[in-house]
Amino acid sequence: MLGHRQEKMTLEASLQIAQEIAEALDYAHEQGVVHRDIKPANILITPEGHAKIADFGIAKLNQAQTTLPGEVLGSPAYMAPEQLRGDGVDPRSDLFSAGVILYNMLTGFRPFQGDSATTICYKVVNRKPIFVSAFDASFPPELDRIVSKAIAKNPEERFQSGREMAEAIAELRGRQAG
Repeated sequence: MLGHRQEKMTLEASLQIAQEIAEALDYAHEQGVVHRDIKPANILITPEGHAKIADFGIAKLNQAQTTLPGEVLGSPAYMAPEQLRGDGVDPRSDLFSAGVILYNMLTGFRPFQGDSATTICYKVVNRKPIFVSAFDASFPPELDRIVSKAIAKNPEERFQSGREMAEAIAELRGRQAG
């Protein structure tokens, strides 16, 4: 399990796990299921080193708006801005959470830090985090674009499907290996 780790992972391991999370979310979303609580504690790592998503306890079938206005379920540090505002969620909300996990794996830090849930929520909704390349100058520029797109405040600016996110990561992985 990724758990509550705050340690930095290698670039390749981070990208592999993020790609597998995006692929798993794409499958769930194709089945009409939005997880709504993607966070490290809900990502299991198999003995072979592959990611599996767990705890679909608050998942809902994607029926237009799945959260009632004002209803917030999930873990604030990993929740999308629209989820925190109570505007409802869709598959792109899960992809935001996957992007936060990717940021965390790459840097050892969450992109939105704070000493209270209120502070964290404010930052998720209103602040842009620093680029991951600020933590490691060896990161390729494309990595900043992928992470920034995944955690964009506006769902329209994010990856529109898990497949799209997984393909962007796979392309970067291919360039890194070659």
